Amino acid sequence: MGELVFAPPKTAIPYVISILRLFYYLKGQNQEEKCLRIVDGPESDVEHKKISAQSPIAKAMLGKKVDDTAIVHLPKETKEYVMVDISYTHPT
Repeated sequence: MGELVFAPPKTAIPYVISILRLFYYLKGQNQEEKCLRIVDGPESDVEHKKISAQSPIAKAMLGKKVDDTAIVHLPKETKEYVMVDISYTHPT
């Protein structure tokens, strides 16, 4: 009999956004990069780049993986962000 080999799924975490507290690196249409962290609503703090899971950008990011585009629909405009990286550690 052949040997069994375990192959992890191609979209295993942390490469797919589906949990809180990871750091998400995005590049906007103006090529500006930003690092955000999705948190529960009461913990959100824009100054410290902690955004609420209920925010439009967080909702657009859910389910995305590296190199995917998140389209954020805001009242006055639509913005696009490319997922650059997803990490468990804060940038240094």
